[in-house]
Formats: sequence, C-alpha cells, structure tokens
Amino acid sequence: MSINDTGAPLSMDAQHTNRYALAVNDMQEVREYLQSYQSIKQLLCVDRQEVIKTACQGILSAAIVAYCRPFLSNRSKGFAARSVDAAQLNSVTSRCALHDLLILKRNSFIAHADWSARKAEVVISGTNDIHAAYTAPDVSAGLDVQEFQILAGLVFHECLGKTLEHGLAAQAVAPAL
Repeated sequence: MSINDTGAPLSMDAQHTNRYALAVNDMQEVREYLQSYQSIKQLLCVDRQEVIKTACQGILSAAIVAYCRPFLSNRSKGFAARSVDAAQLNSVTSRCALHDLLILKRNSFIAHADWSARKAEVVISGTNDIHAAYTAPDVSAGLDVQEFQILAGLVFHECLGKTLEHGLAAQAVAPAL
C-alpha cells in the first residue's frame, strides 16, 4: 500500500508516516548541507577567507532551517501530521539543549529578523545623508557543528524507523483494494 495524496484525509498513522518520511528527507538535506559546510570550511585560506566564511554561514543557515522544518507546524492537514513531536524522539531529548539552540537560531535571526538578534542603528545627518549600521549574527556562534551532524544523523535514523512503524500500522487498518 502506498501512503500518498489520494484526495481523502488519511488515518492518523498514515499522516504520521508521511510526516516522518518528510522528516527523513529534511534530515538527509541537513546532513548534505553540513557535509558541504565541513568540506568548504577546510578550504579556508587568507585570500578567500570572507567568501568561504559567507558560504559556510549560508550553508549552516540552510541546514538549521531544514532541521527545524519537521518540528514546526506545517500545512498538511489530512495528509501528514502537522509536525514531529520532538519529545517523542530519543535523539532529540538526549540533546535537547542543541535542539533548542537550533530552534532559537532559526526563529530569532535566520527565518525572522528579531530586534534582539539583528539590531540596526540609523543616523540621519542632513536631508540626503543616511548611514546605517547593522549587526549580523554569527550563525555558528555557540554551535558545535559536529554535534549538529550527529544529531541530524540520529534524527534521520529514528524518523526512518518511525516511518516504518507508523506505515505498518496504517497498512494494517487500511481497507483492502
């Protein structure tokens, strides 16, 4: 049985199967981003340091967004559960400080521009003379990227198992075709 969009709302097990499958895809994306991040970071050299640093920040931001995606509310009503409950994943509960830091980074200065993380100072001196200074938060500050890689791998495998678990349960109660 395939658990997909048939037009009718799916059972809760089928919806959880779909959400965990989406989370597996998200964690694979995170793992690829973080592998690229580690590879690029090893290339740091004096003449290209700023370019590589900017590339690493972008890749790390993308990895954080992809990691957080399964844990935040999604619009999939009837076809996939709204989110993965982080409390149901041992990999997350054993590394809850890292998980919370990733959610905080995503919410405060990657996906949003909270004033607490991205301040601006605007100085107007005359009618046409405007100067602005902005704080650009360092995405990697306080973040152990190797631990993030480990967490993403563990969540990937745990969600893969839960996809199978819920898929089998959904298949057991699905009407025969």
